[in-house]
Amino acid sequence: MTWQRGRRSYIFKGEDEGAVVMEVDHDKQLVYTETLSLEHHDPDLVLSAMQPTEEHIANRLTSPIVSTHLDTKHIAFER
Repeated sequence: MTWQRGRRSYIFKGEDEGAVVMEVDHDKQLVYTETLSLEHHDPDLVLSAMQPTEEHIANRLTSPIVSTHLDTKHIAFER
């Protein structure tokens, strides 16, 4: 295995009915988007209710394995 390095940004947009997670690859100028929807509105089940689509699951299972480390020490959220 070799390390893949590059300039990347991660954008998380939470909404009432789910969330959108975007990974921006600045080197390749590509944006990967994944939409997570909420099937249940019970606050106790929010994390277990976020289900990716079948298409996203198939994409993840057929893509090469990539290990990513995200340093959360200096993470910030902005409006």
